[in-house]
Amino acid sequence: MKLLKLNKLTILLLFLLVLTLVLVGMSTNTALSEWWTIHIARGYHLLFAWIFAAIPISIIEIIFILWFFILSMYLIRLVRFAIQKHLIPVLQTLQNLMIWFLIMTNLYLGTAGLAYARLPVAVPQFSDTIPYTDYEAVVETYRDEFNALSAELTFDEAGSVVNPYSLDELNTLIKDAFDSANLDSQYFTNYTTKVKPLLTSFLYREFHITGVHFAPTTEATINDLIPAALMPFTMAHELAHAKGVMREEDANLVALYVCLSSPNAYVRYSGLFNSFYALMNLLRYIGDPNAYGVMYQTLSLKIRRDYQYQNVFWSQFNLLDDIATWVNDTYLKLFGNEGVSSYVDVPDVITIVDGENTIEVIREFSPYQKLFLYFYFT
Repeated sequence: MKLLKLNKLTILLLFLLVLTLVLVGMSTNTALSEWWTIHIARGYHLLFAWIFAAIPISIIEIIFILWFFILSMYLIRLVRFAIQKHLIPVLQTLQNLMIWFLIMTNLYLGTAGLAYARLPVAVPQFSDTIPYTDYEAVVETYRDEFNALSAELTFDEAGSVVNPYSLDELNTLIKDAFDSANLDSQYFTNYTTKVKPLLTSFLYREFHITGVHFAPTTEATINDLIPAALMPFTMAHELAHAKGVMREEDANLVALYVCLSSPNAYVRYSGLFNSFYALMNLLRYIGDPNAYGVMYQTLSLKIRRDYQYQNVFWSQFNLLDDIATWVNDTYLKLFGNEGVSSYVDVPDVITIVDGENTIEVIREFSPYQKLFLYFYFT
């Protein structure tokens, strides 16, 4: 009976290994990844998202705890049998561990992994060029809006903008912003789930994690202890993942597009707060080394204090940050991203040597800059 059970498990293990290889192989082909994400992963999401959305607590954390418990139990058994030199139980435990691991791996590959190899995200981008002499005018336009938005909002004594909404109200505002953005229904899943607070936000704060999306449960979650200026942008970022956008730089771009599509001052402020550095980077290529610093000083004192508050806030939680960064960097590279550097929005720059002078010129604007320019010229 045990031999029959072992044979069945061995067959299951081989099947899971083959399935893993098939999914990994498909992830190397953009057309197959796009088809799978739209027809299979999206179907899974639409089937289960409303169920998980109805559960008020985050299932993600419960699953993570169970995973840790299961892994620990397998490892304890493995060590015990190895010490006792029981070869068959050791092999059976290894087999069971591999089956459990491959089930989880295939579930994640099937619901999210292939989406990393999708076509470029369908967000409007400025595709033309403009003379560098126009860069400052573009930045000034958004600077004026940023300052005006800060005048509409309230800030606390520490310098942080105050979130005037409950999480339910913010969910409604972000959903409305997604609707206003009029995203491509072919590329994005239409259903917008609710963002849930992480039950262990205090722990995620130590890791500098602002939010988590987990495709197998279709959930988007947020660390509700992060600075208020990050809240709407982070929610839009995690919801972008839930809508089929897995690459981090693409989710950031969608989040900015959604925030800038909202008429709400707090949501728009969050979008600009999380991206204005990328816009100001244009000033590094106009031939004036002081332009960036001068422009920063023209931001309202409220905005500058909010940036200072964020720096001070995160500096309190450095113990586990390096660990989280390494794990996230490794995870992203496994799925074909450039690691945590994919979060950084920078233009494609070339260096030109003209006699004794060396200058840097933007060859292609960064994704954020293209989006800002799209809105600027539309």
